[in-house]
Amino acid sequence: MIRPVAPDDTDALIAIAQASGSFDLHQIDELSEMLAHYFAAPSPAGRWCGQNCV
Repeated sequence: MIRPVAPDDTDALIAIAQASGSFDLHQIDELSEMLAHYFAAPSPAGRWCGQNCV
């Protein structure tokens, strides 16, 4: 089973994006910012969803 992404996965996700060679440095920075926003606060259900929890 694949588990949901967690805040501790951030470094690995960025490393995978860099290693793929598909993204330039600016896009890697944007990914880092998006992940930080996504993990800003857990939803009431305990899921990570940034400010757009439903």
